[in-house]
Amino acid sequence: MKTLLSDLLARRKREVDFRADRSQASFGSPQLSTRTVIFEVSEKTHVVPHDGFALIHQIVAQSGLVDAINAVPVLKFNLPYGKSDHVLNITYNFFCGGTALEHIEYRRNDPTPLDMLGTHSLPDPTTAGDFCRRYSETQIHLLQDKINEVRLNVWKRQPKSFFDEANVDLDGTIARELRITFKYQSVFVI
Repeated sequence: MKTLLSDLLARRKREVDFRADRSQASFGSPQLSTRTVIFEVSEKTHVVPHDGFALIHQIVAQSGLVDAINAVPVLKFNLPYGKSDHVLNITYNFFCGGTALEHIEYRRNDPTPLDMLGTHSLPDPTTAGDFCRRYSETQIHLLQDKINEVRLNVWKRQPKSFFDEANVDLDGTIARELRITFKYQSVFVI
């Protein structure tokens, strides 16, 4: 039994090492694909604690955010990663509970999140830090403007009835709930 487990772990380590080898990656931009993610339960499947970011990635791809991020002039060359790969890598790190760029390493060294994103590898924390330092204040504002444009386009896709009512639930740590309902431009606090 120990031999089987050690073989499995060794095979996983080789797969991670292969993906970390830049000479094995197919160059092009963006690296994160927009393919559909299929979840299944089986003895042979991998598990990941933060599977929700795959759904978020699909929403990002369908919203046009990838193209909007790539439109901000930051890098002269997008090899092997595009601007959206860098920005989304940092964002997904945050979604998965990462509090520092070093936590990107958790997803870089696990084939399951890489498979979920349809990528060979992710930028390492050092590369992510270098990328962040390339932004000027003007580029940061331009990136925020691009994100806001995409946000407005997403809101425009909603049917008119969507805006009739909005519920915002805020929950404290001691079972205290505040519900605010916006209806017809009036505010009700329950």
